[in-house]
Amino acid sequence: MALLVISTAGCARFPSAAAAPGTSSSPVAVGTPTVSSTSGAPSGASSSQGPVSPGTSTASPTPTSTPTLAGHAGRYVTVGLGDSVPSAANCSGCVSYITQVGDRLAERAGATGVVVNDAVAGFTSSQVLDQLGTAAVRSRVADADLVVITVGANDLPDDSDGSCDPDSGCARMAIAELRTRLTTIIQQVRALQTAADAKVVVSGYWNVGVDGAVGRQNGQQYMTTSRTMTRLFNAMVVEVAASQKAIYADFSTPFIGTDGSADPTDLLASDGDHPNAAGHARPADAVVSALGR
Repeated sequence: MALLVISTAGCARFPSAAAAPGTSSSPVAVGTPTVSSTSGAPSGASSSQGPVSPGTSTASPTPTSTPTLAGHAGRYVTVGLGDSVPSAANCSGCVSYITQVGDRLAERAGATGVVVNDAVAGFTSSQVLDQLGTAAVRSRVADADLVVITVGANDLPDDSDGSCDPDSGCARMAIAELRTRLTTIIQQVRALQTAADAKVVVSGYWNVGVDGAVGRQNGQQYMTTSRTMTRLFNAMVVEVAASQKAIYADFSTPFIGTDGSADPTDLLASDGDHPNAAGHARPADAVVSALGR
């Protein structure tokens, strides 16, 4: 079985009037992904943090008692696309949820896990589309059993001056344009896939801006506006996922609860923008759960 996961989170995500400290927005070179290869790694952990060539087997896998997935050629390949959230920006020593998901699914398939994380801090949906035009990324996506994409919040307009709140025409236009690009991303990835049963998982956000204690420092109006924009964004992603027969992974509930009242501070880095080590476990669980695994 092949699997493609697309998530739409951001790096600077819905900029606030006071920029979050430590926010990273400088992209790294395309074609230099983080790659790890694992075999029967414990759930949520990578057995090798160092780079290896995609497809490299490090050991013979030990099949699980009830494998639920099947990779190809003895491997289960996961590719991550997107921005700073899946790239684990501002989270020293973190294992990205991209790697955690890939490791867990490979273990359940009884296959050697290979994870290639092409996510880049600061990327917009347009830049992911540009990536999909490069031979290296196209080759990795074609080989993948699972592609995880988190992108979109960096596309949203800056409302720090109150000129583009969620009820404005510019916000609606931004969401509409994102809908088109996200749809195109999924379509292009699907066209590249070679595995017989490839799947797509698309995620939303808990907040397209900063949240927790850092977010509250910007005032209640900021929190209300950013949460409203997030709900609009997530609703769009749900619709795109359904229209493209993709699977939607809810990242909002694991961070802020079903009613949005939970405090995600302990799950976020000091910038209030990116998940910390504990935070990366939440979207990993959400993706695996969305896949029914």
